[in-house]
Amino acid sequence: MRLWALLILAGCGGDDDPAVPVDTAPTVTDTDTETTDKGPKTELKYTADWQGVLDLLDDRCAGCHAGPITDTPFPELFEADLESLEGEYIVPFDPDGSTLWRVLADELEPGDFASMPWVPGPLKERFIDHVRIWIEAGAPSPYTAEPDDLDVDGDGYSINEGDCDDDNEALNPAAEELCDGLDTDCDGDIPADELDGDSDGYSGCRGDCDDVDSDRHPFAGDPVDGVDNDCDGLLDEGYTFSFAADIQPIIDDNCIVCHAPPLVPAYMDLTVDAYAEIVGVASAELPAMNRIEPADPSQSYLWHKVEGTHLDVGGLGERMPQYGPYLSQPVRDVIEGWIHEGARP
Repeated sequence: MRLWALLILAGCGGDDDPAVPVDTAPTVTDTDTETTDKGPKTELKYTADWQGVLDLLDDRCAGCHAGPITDTPFPELFEADLESLEGEYIVPFDPDGSTLWRVLADELEPGDFASMPWVPGPLKERFIDHVRIWIEAGAPSPYTAEPDDLDVDGDGYSINEGDCDDDNEALNPAAEELCDGLDTDCDGDIPADELDGDSDGYSGCRGDCDDVDSDRHPFAGDPVDGVDNDCDGLLDEGYTFSFAADIQPIIDDNCIVCHAPPLVPAYMDLTVDAYAEIVGVASAELPAMNRIEPADPSQSYLWHKVEGTHLDVGGLGERMPQYGPYLSQPVRDVIEGWIHEGARP
């Protein structure tokens, strides 16, 4: 862990330390003077802003650590991960999420190091409040005049440096375009072949040869109609998938172990007539959706269960096969293609 990080988290100066001489102290707005049995005592009063927080940390922590904390660039302090600790040092607008405030205020969470300063004890409450007020105000500083100057996702680019989504490190100006329908390289343009214009589930880069006709895509059937419906460059070669030839073997290899007596769920026995059990039959977990809806994978609950997207559509339980291993992408493509072609027997 960097020394300056330890300086923040393991500072030791306390509120009753000998006061820093006013003529050599960092700039502050005013001082507090109180009468003690040893005579007048003058304390620095720190401001609830960036400079005040730096002054506070410099005065109360630097006695145990070499070098002033004011040498630490604010963006580095702001963005730094805590390595062995949880959270971030400073989370603008969120004191509870800021480890700096939690350790100063003794509001520790699991994973936090310890309350600080250690010696001779905690800071006065009003000083801690200054840190809280500053963080609640967004932790403004000369280094962060604009939030868009920050690289929140750690991909090397801020919004002002061309990052189009600073919550997603995969999207930045240096990224290569992928077949994902996103502006991966942040140039303001999504390539036309990444778009699914007809909403059939396939874009040009995924093999759709007609992105205005939802009946034409790589897993469409290819009946005798003079059209290359399945986008393979051939005409009228017939349908590709059937339940008996392609889906039943998948069920036998991956599903029967649980969906057969004596373990079979009462509502889905796949050992007698699996086709009749799943095609056009409402799901017990999500009655508004059929287990298999011919020609529409997105409305087929079993397809969502094997894809692991069942919770996104309102379903329940675990992804199938339960506890894995999950079906490979080529096997899932066969199921998707079979449904697209109309889920033929």
